[in-house]
Amino acid sequence: MSAATAGDYASVFRRYVIRGAQQALSRVAGDSSAGAEDREQALLTLTYAMDLPEAWPATRELLMALAPQLEQAGYREQWLPYLERGIEKCRAAGDESAEGELLFQFGMIHQLLGQLADARSLYEQSAVCFAGVGDSHRQARALNRMALTFRLQHRLEEAGQAAAAAAALLPADDPERGYTSFIWGCIALDNQDWDRAVQHYQDALAAAENTGDQRQIAWSLTNLGPALRASGRNDEAEACYQRAIAILEEIDDRVNQAAARTNLGNLYLNTGQYEAARKAYSQAEEVFREVHDLVRLASITTNLSLAYRQLGQPDRAADYAEASIHFNRQIGNQAGAINAMNCRAEALLDAQRDDEAESTIAEAWTLLEPLVNEPGSAVLLADLQANQEKLAQHRARQPAS
Repeated sequence: MSAATAGDYASVFRRYVIRGAQQALSRVAGDSSAGAEDREQALLTLTYAMDLPEAWPATRELLMALAPQLEQAGYREQWLPYLERGIEKCRAAGDESAEGELLFQFGMIHQLLGQLADARSLYEQSAVCFAGVGDSHRQARALNRMALTFRLQHRLEEAGQAAAAAAALLPADDPERGYTSFIWGCIALDNQDWDRAVQHYQDALAAAENTGDQRQIAWSLTNLGPALRASGRNDEAEACYQRAIAILEEIDDRVNQAAARTNLGNLYLNTGQYEAARKAYSQAEEVFREVHDLVRLASITTNLSLAYRQLGQPDRAADYAEASIHFNRQIGNQAGAINAMNCRAEALLDAQRDDEAESTIAEAWTLLEPLVNEPGSAVLLADLQANQEKLAQHRARQPAS
């Protein structure tokens, strides 16, 4: 083959890749989510386009258009290398705005995988990029997500500080204020300030309703429900969950639908509908395992432990509690791990597996000691003391050897 012929083929290939990237962008851009076939074709196109400098303008836009759609569709590990390479190319091109957006999306995937410290670092870098280009809206968005990572690790003071920093950047009518209200609602919920939690979550829902963003509306409904339930407003909470589940079915958002089912299961559990709770939890668990969502797996496995214990299956309950301990440790949630240890100890005591219960209780005491002054620790302490007392009663009933 002559050099000229080889050059012609290379030129044709470059044009083909550029055109493919532009066509993929036209298919996935806009308000409606692309179908699974379009998403897979776009990923294949990116595989070639990322290595072609001439294709970068279309590749950049394709990456940013595709990122939120893939996150919603449940893509996790397979999407990370594309984002990482995109960030490198943004830095090489000095494109700080696109770098900030891809860092944000990169952080979101790490968050969903339970890698909260990494996610927080990426959100912080994203905020710096947006500050550099004077984009206060997206800077606040990154700070709000930083706040969420703090909250997920029960670092409520730092969560509040990050949310306040976000709020300070936003005008009164900016829809991102709705996310700040969500963070404040989470903090109030964790501090058992139910009325304030309801008010903040209602503010977040109102902001979503004003924008007409169906996904945000459903998400806000899912979060409002627990505060209503804690306030004893069970019928209103169930209506929130059912409406959220229906919306998320319409827009094919299985992950957030699973989150809504989790909250519905919590309502059923607290109203004595144990089999309905188990069913809702199991449906949610299947989705969370599929997308490797460690944060939600940490919670749903605790919930399944509680449901199975109430259904008279303590061995199954102990297994789920053990899984929850593992997931909570992976995401760095010590309070969650202690709570799961309490659940496991309760199940083991029910199953007459006293020696295992004793070692679990001892481990929980060790973890709780540094957290005794943290919000919510009183509940953990009370549960642990109750398990210790129940174990002592079991030992007292045993015949002397």
